[in-house]
Amino acid sequence: MTWWKVSTTEKKSCEEREIWTKDDKTIIRINGFRWGTFMVETSDDEPPEGITAENPDGIDMYGHMGDNIELIELDSMDDGWYGDYEFEGIDEDEQEELQAAMEDDYYEYLESNGWYNTETEAWLFGPLEITKEN
Repeated sequence: MTWWKVSTTEKKSCEEREIWTKDDKTIIRINGFRWGTFMVETSDDEPPEGITAENPDGIDMYGHMGDNIELIELDSMDDGWYGDYEFEGIDEDEQEELQAAMEDDYYEYLESNGWYNTETEAWLFGPLEITKEN
């Protein structure tokens, strides 16, 4: 077993995406961070399969599993710099109402109004630094 540190190398290259659903509707809360780091444990002494330094398409660290990957853990997402929403199956008028209602505390509003956080993704974009930790 070997641990690897996977970190972004450029600013504004990490995103957490919280996916909330209710009925046939989806709200995606996007939280942007300047930096992100994950720890990845592999079953051998080789770098994590499918995670490359070039990272041309970005990678969802929570959803990635290569053949030699045993565990992926969040180490840090630092220096949050923006929050935004994407909507699916929701018309523009309802989007505006939802955004106004979520302005103070989106998490509390969604949970108390029947929305469920069904998935969370953690995306790293751009070049990555992958270093062996032990």
